[in-house]
Amino acid sequence: WLFEGLGREKAEELLQLPNTRTGSFMIRKSETTKGLYSLSVRHVQVKHYRIFRLPNNWYYISPRQTFQCLEDLVNHYS
Repeated sequence: WLFEGLGREKAEELLQLPNTRTGSFMIRKSETTKGLYSLSVRHVQVKHYRIFRLPNNWYYISPRQTFQCLEDLVNHYS
């Protein structure tokens, strides 16, 4: 689920392929902010969410729910 060297446009292209199901996702390094990640998810269209990192290295999309690692974040939202 972690794709290195994949930009936003390519993520959208891959997630919009005909056999890709709603809910399919990929996490990729953010193109705009070094050290951060982005979550790309196929809904009716592809949506992108920034994954933030706290000073204690925990991750979150919404600050109300934090995760010790990316795998925990993925498991929660899956």
